[in-house]
Amino acid sequence: MRPSEGPATIDAPVRAFSYESGAGGKEFTRAIAVEAPVQIVLGGAPFAVMMATPQDLEDFAAGFVLTEQIAESLADIRGIEVEAVEDGWKLKIALTGERLQAHLARGRAMSGRTGCGLCGIEDFSQMPSPRPQVDPRASIEPAAIKRLLLAMALNISASVMP
Repeated sequence: MRPSEGPATIDAPVRAFSYESGAGGKEFTRAIAVEAPVQIVLGGAPFAVMMATPQDLEDFAAGFVLTEQIAESLADIRGIEVEAVEDGWKLKIALTGERLQAHLARGRAMSGRTGCGLCGIEDFSQMPSPRPQVDPRASIEPAAIKRLLLAMALNISASVMP
């Protein structure tokens, strides 16, 4: 298996859930997306870390440099190397001399576009420390979840109303 051909999903056991009675019924499986940190390296220099499904990473790399206007066309990309590393995946992208020079002159002007705290950092060394995992045996009353969702919906409605 090549590094970028890892699973895009895993099957997780689940059961139906209602706010009145909680989880119940027959257990079944549902596909859950797999994501991992992916570091973009341009010309040997770390540029960004994004979360991505570790599948088709070569396409992800090409799409990234095209979307961020680092490359103007696929012809500007000399090569893409995918490397599995301890913290996730590293995509080493080689650009033509002209595009690399233009990229270095432009500098980094990218910020994360989500609130995950990971997307948009430059290097794995800047990754936030993992939070402690929640005890899977901890229980929350289904009615409490329902009350929270209703309260959130009321707050959102109140903030939209003039």
